[in-house]
Amino acid sequence: MRTLRILAALVAAAGATCAQGLEERVRALEEGLESREAPPVRAWYDDGLHAGAEDAGWEVVLGGYLIARGDFFLRHRERDQVDTFAVEDASIHVLAAVDGAWEGYVHGSFQPDGAQLYLAHAGFVLWDEFQVRAGVITAPFSMEFDEWVQWIDLPAYSLTSVLDPDIALGVLASGRVAEGAADWAVGVFNGNGPGQDADENGDKDVVARVRGRLEETPLGFLHAGLAASVGRARKEPGATPFDFAAPATGTTWHSDPGAVAFRTDGRLWRAQGQIAWIAGPFELRGEAEILRAQVDFPGSRNHPFRAWSAYATAGFWIGGSRRPAEEPEVESPLFDGGFGALQFTGRVSRTVLDDAFAHHAAFEGARRALELALGVNWYPNRRVRLSAMFAQVEYASGRAILDGGTRARRENVLAFRAQLDF
Repeated sequence: MRTLRILAALVAAAGATCAQGLEERVRALEEGLESREAPPVRAWYDDGLHAGAEDAGWEVVLGGYLIARGDFFLRHRERDQVDTFAVEDASIHVLAAVDGAWEGYVHGSFQPDGAQLYLAHAGFVLWDEFQVRAGVITAPFSMEFDEWVQWIDLPAYSLTSVLDPDIALGVLASGRVAEGAADWAVGVFNGNGPGQDADENGDKDVVARVRGRLEETPLGFLHAGLAASVGRARKEPGATPFDFAAPATGTTWHSDPGAVAFRTDGRLWRAQGQIAWIAGPFELRGEAEILRAQVDFPGSRNHPFRAWSAYATAGFWIGGSRRPAEEPEVESPLFDGGFGALQFTGRVSRTVLDDAFAHHAAFEGARRALELALGVNWYPNRRVRLSAMFAQVEYASGRAILDGGTRARRENVLAFRAQLDF
């Protein structure tokens, strides 16, 4: 009997030990599961509205801007040029990043003529030295088009900008080397950018660019680059190799009132150089570009067409500064003990066309345009900008034909712009 009691006690003790061990294991498993729960998602504002999880490796950034602009013409009648004030652009953009290696980007633009998908891409961006993006992308070419529209020096782009490759569907490889002192980019594009109903490339366009920058030299900040593009343009009948227009006034200064049949169909190539210098509050920037295309005119197939253009800007800052393709730095924002930052800037740009369209398609108007512009920008802080610009565009080798039929050698315009970036 005593032996049985001893055995029963041993069994009971073993059962209790097993039960305690099992309970401890269950508790440890529960704690492990709790520790594996998804980390909490948090939201914050820092140059855009951010949402993400600290340990999950993903983040989404929401931003946008609103731009209102007024243009007031000084010399011509209203039937030729109409003063306007309107919302020029309202935009929303979303960037999503995963594990620091993958990103997706969508940029929607809402303009007076309707809404459109402006930019959109997916990309692999793990390394600074080599990144790949595919989608609707800005071609890596001009220093002007590298700027977000909010930060261009004047409310309108230069005459040179209309020669540049447009935003298009393509694949882009790029990278930064030497700790950011140099960068490279190569892209293959196939037309169908924002607002394009037809593919404007008969083949693929290849665009390449290399740039270098030195942050600190005895002369200050230096930036220089070279870019080129080559491809086959097959545009709609009656479409010129680029818009013969002045962005500051909107005037098409070399036009085809006789509607002679022609088509831009053949090789189109561009070459461009760019340079920028910043020393303290002073800055200089400039670009020069040449373009050559082939055009089918009546009785003359694959006729060569050439154009060249260049611009230079000069300016200085009070209370701020800005590097190319970067946001402005405001040293003392308004309502934070300061007045904000002022930028005074001037620009000269010039475009020259050869006489191919005048001789073979009865184009009228000017073949040379010269723009002189002066402007001032006030940044109360980095997110708000008020701008004013006076621009004069002069035409030579003919007169520009305005919308009302007036032939003009000169146009003057005052442009005002207000914007909010968030």
